[in-house]
This record gives sequence, C-alpha cells and structure tokens, in this order.
Amino acid sequence: MSKLSAFVKNFGDLGRKATRKNPRVYPKAKTKRFNVKQSVPIDPVEDKLLTQWWTDYRLMYNAVIDLLSYELKVKESKMAASIRRDDEGDRKRRWKLNESWNRDTRIQSKPALEMLLNDLLRERKERVDLFNQRVDEKLMTDSTKITELVVS
Repeated sequence: MSKLSAFVKNFGDLGRKATRKNPRVYPKAKTKRFNVKQSVPIDPVEDKLLTQWWTDYRLMYNAVIDLLSYELKVKESKMAASIRRDDEGDRKRRWKLNESWNRDTRIQSKPALEMLLNDLLRERKERVDLFNQRVDEKLMTDSTKITELVVS
C-alpha cells in the first residue's frame, strides 16, 4: 500500500474539494444515517371506523361459527336420540321387513338355482355316460384280443 493511498484512506474526508479535473480523491457523499423517518399520521376518524368494523367482523364471524357448531351438535344429539329410541315395535317392523325381503329373494333366486343345478346334473351325467362308453369299448377290445389269442 502506497503512502498516498494510506493518506487518502485516513485523511481523504477532510472536506477539501478536488482541484484537478480527474482527482484521485472523491469527497464522500452525505450520510442518511441521521435522517429520522416520520410516521404517517393516523386519521382518528378512519382509525375509529376501522376498529369498529374489525370488532363487528370478529363478532359476526364468531357468532356464525358458534351457530354452525350448535347446529351440528343438535343434529348429532337428534341422531343419537333416534338410535337410542329403538323400541319393540320398531324392532318387530324391521324384522317383518327383513323376513319378507328374504322370502322374495328366495322365490326370485329359486329358478336360477334350479337351472344351475340341472346344468350341473346334465354335465355330470354326460361325463358318466362318456366314461361308461369308454369302459365298454375297452372291454370289447380286450375281449376280442382274448378271443383271438384263444383261437390262435
């Protein structure tokens, strides 16, 4: 570091202006460090209106939330009460309804089940007939072979 640069660094900001056209030392710019920001003035009428509107909004918001939660609780309590109020008449009515439904489905499914059973029986009978036919053919071939052996 040269002597000139050390001098400029330490004593350059002495308030002297450069005299040459292209000076080596530029004066430092004024600092903004001591500028104090002024806060925006608050309009008291507007502030009063805004605070009133905000409190009204919060009150309405909380009231709506309370109303909805109350409605949900009422609905749940009605459902629980209807489930609890399961008396004998209701039970008998549901039992009769279940029995009639079972009877109807049994009647409707009977022809389909009979058709399925008949198909299975026919298929089994065809297999048994085919097996008996093969056994008869084998017996016939074996008996012809035996007779040929006896004759020869």
